[in-house]
Amino acid sequence: MTFTKRIFLPRSVARTFVIIAGLSAVTASAQISEQDRLARCANNRARIASLQGKYDKIWSGDHVQRARELLRQLRGYRGRLKELTTDVANSAAHLNEVQTHGPSFGENVNQLSSEYDAARKKLTTEIANMKMIGARDNLSCSSDDARCADQMITDLGHQIDQAGTDRAASAQWARDIAASKTNLIALHCDQETAGDPVVGTWTWAYAQSGRPQEHGAVTFTADGKMNWTGGSHGTWTRTGNVVSLHWSDKPRSDNMVLSADGKRLTGSNDQGWPVQGERQ
Repeated sequence: MTFTKRIFLPRSVARTFVIIAGLSAVTASAQISEQDRLARCANNRARIASLQGKYDKIWSGDHVQRARELLRQLRGYRGRLKELTTDVANSAAHLNEVQTHGPSFGENVNQLSSEYDAARKKLTTEIANMKMIGARDNLSCSSDDARCADQMITDLGHQIDQAGTDRAASAQWARDIAASKTNLIALHCDQETAGDPVVGTWTWAYAQSGRPQEHGAVTFTADGKMNWTGGSHGTWTRTGNVVSLHWSDKPRSDNMVLSADGKRLTGSNDQGWPVQGERQ
């Protein structure tokens, strides 16, 4: 048997103890160095940007339903491609035999050749149609037969599975984002961001290749958000002279470097396109 001895303090002593404990906690918080505070601000912003980027890419229920319908179509294409591939192989074998040993009674080499060409054309058309449908959801393949369908089906299946995993984790992501935003407030991170060299409006330019061409402007606000005049929006973070942009309405991100004079941003997006901004 275990005995616990309780110690009762007079009210005045207990009250004094609580006040001292509270002051100690405040003092400990106040003793955080400015460098540590800025580092925590940067870490929380980076976490928000990372989680928000994943959260914004979560497939809606309609998106999942469309993906499953596409999966059904691809499986249909796979079956037809296997049949057409067999037809082409049989037609080629028959044509080769006739050309080697001569036609049997009633056979016409030209007709057999036309039948082979028609089978090949039908197979090629079916593959092209399947690739066009898959490209709408960023699916592609390198082969020109039923293996193409197999590759697309596998890739899309993985995407659907990942969508389910992301949807299951979305509630926790939302809680983590809210917690990090609370940390930003507690750390008074707005005091640091308000004077950040990135905050303001920048003339924006980009191109698929070559010299970036001007495309509107991007405004960076002190709360870590950004808006492009072309309609897109997202969040941004800065660590030293490295500025990371995460666009919320599309699966794109930009990695930029801030110039020493704070007047120019240069870098590229995740597709390799050159991007740059000039402070207005």
